[in-house]
Amino acid sequence: MPPQPSPTGSITFELGPSFATKDAALLHEALASAAPGTPVEIRFHKVREWEAAALAVLARDLTERGSDVALRGLSQRQVRMLGYLGVDATG
Repeated sequence: MPPQPSPTGSITFELGPSFATKDAALLHEALASAAPGTPVEIRFHKVREWEAAALAVLARDLTERGSDVALRGLSQRQVRMLGYLGVDATG
């Protein structure tokens, strides 16, 4: 899951085949080290196994990072769970 920088200065993370708490911790570290205001895209298209605790970590990071993070490939269930955690992941 190393970040893939783009020529536009944005960062893309491709996750899968699982999203566990250790993956969420690695993603947290990468997001924390990214410069503020850097557009970030997180792709979940390849994720087949999810841990609820990992989504909770992601929700915290999304709240801290703000609107410069785009989520791609979430199922309706994950969008709903993030909503329960106070994150609007529909946009």
